[in-house]
Amino acid sequence: MINNIIVGAYLEKVYFGNTIAQYIDALLYFVIFLAILFVLQRFLMAHFKRFAKKTKTEFDDVFVEFVQSIRPRLYIILSLYIALHTLNLSVVVQSGINIILIVIVIFQITRSAQIIIEFFAKKVSSGTEEDEHIKSATHLLSTIVSIVVWIFGIMMILSNIGVNITSLVAGVGIGGIAIAFAVKEMLSDLFASFSIYFDKPFKAGDAVKIGDDVGVVKKIGIKTTRIVSRTGEELVVSNQDMTSSRVHNYKTMDYRNVRSYFHVSFDTSADVLRQIPDDIAEIIAQIEHVECKRVHLKEFGEWGLLFEIMYVVDSRDYTLHINAQHAINIGIKEMFDNKKIEFACPPDMKERRL
Repeated sequence: MINNIIVGAYLEKVYFGNTIAQYIDALLYFVIFLAILFVLQRFLMAHFKRFAKKTKTEFDDVFVEFVQSIRPRLYIILSLYIALHTLNLSVVVQSGINIILIVIVIFQITRSAQIIIEFFAKKVSSGTEEDEHIKSATHLLSTIVSIVVWIFGIMMILSNIGVNITSLVAGVGIGGIAIAFAVKEMLSDLFASFSIYFDKPFKAGDAVKIGDDVGVVKKIGIKTTRIVSRTGEELVVSNQDMTSSRVHNYKTMDYRNVRSYFHVSFDTSADVLRQIPDDIAEIIAQIEHVECKRVHLKEFGEWGLLFEIMYVVDSRDYTLHINAQHAINIGIKEMFDNKKIEFACPPDMKERRL
C-alpha cells in the first residue's frame, strides 16, 4: 500500500526481517483497526443506551454494562495482534503476543461472567432481607468461574510456548477427580446453598420444620443453615440435608387446618353421640379466629368411639393456634363433665388408674 504512494529506496531497507514499508503498513493497520473498534464501541453504546431507556427489561442494561466493561487494553492488544501478523516475526515474539492476548481475553471473560452472575443475583435478591448472603454466594460463584477460566487460559499459554499439555490435562483431570471425592460433602453443601439462595424455599426469619425439629431460620450460610429451635438451642443443619429433606415452611402459611381426636366410651347412648358434634361446634364458635369445619363420629375404635374435629385458625401464629386448641379442649371437658359423658381410654390405662 505504501509502496504505491511513496517511492524511496529507504523504504526497502530490511530490519529484523521486514522492510520499513512493511512496518509502516503494520502501523497503519494498527491505527485503523483501533479506530474502528473504538468507534464501534461508541456507536453500540449510544444506540443501546437509547434503546435501554425505551424498554422496561433489564437485559439490555446488562448488555450496555458488558460493552462498557471492555477496556481499551483489549482493543489495543487485538489491533496490535492483527497488525503484527502482517510482519515476519520470530516464534518467540509471536508466542509473546499470543500470551498477552490470551491474558487480556481471560480478564475480559471473567469480568463478563461477573456481570452476568451479579445481574441474576440482583434479580433474585431484589427486595429480600438476605442481600448479604446473596452477595457472598455471588462472590463465591464468580471466584469459581474465574478459577476455571484461568485454568483453561494457563493451558492455552503453555500450549503457545511449546509445552505438551496432553499429559498435563490428564493429570489435572485425575487430580480434579481426587479432589472432588475428597471434598464431595463440602461441594454438595456448596451447591445446595446456591439452590437455597436462588430457589428460596425458605429464608432467614421463616419458621420451618425439618424432620422432628421445628424452629426459626437464623442464618443461611455457604455450608450450613442455622435454626433456633422452640426450646432455644441452635440447630446447625448442612445445606445438603436442608435441600434433600421435606421442609415445612410455616411462614408462607396464611391459616392452619387443625385436626383433633378424642374417644368416647362405648356405653354412650346414640342420642348423646348425635348431640356431641353440635355442642363442640358451639364451643368452637365462641373462640375468636377459629372456624369449625366439621365434627364427626369417625369410627369404632378398639377401645372407644373415635370422634374427629376439623377446624381452621385464620392465622399462622403458633401461640394463637395452641391457645385455641387449649380453649377447645377445656370446653369439651367441661361439657362432658356437665353431661356425665365418659372419655374412653385404653384398658392398660384403666388398670393403672385402679
